[in-house]
Amino acid sequence: MLPEGMILEPIRERRAERRVYYRPDGYPTLPLRADGLFLQHYLSKGFALKSPEGKVKGIRCPLCDFVTESAFGLQSHLRKHINESKKEVK
Repeated sequence: MLPEGMILEPIRERRAERRVYYRPDGYPTLPLRADGLFLQHYLSKGFALKSPEGKVKGIRCPLCDFVTESAFGLQSHLRKHINESKKEVK
């Protein structure tokens, strides 16, 4: 039982901020957490926030710097951005 006047509200999930890090060899990671501690941890391990020029071979996504080996991979990846933009419009 709830005390008088108390209202229960649903707890909203807070999604952790994520970003793509770049390994020392230049290849991107999947989006990883970007909170202060995680950012500091990944940078101390040699990851970078921007892709090193000339190290990565492949096709780069113009929206998020994701790198893939083939045009089909890029097409599949771009579908994710399209689906995300449809969700934001609603």
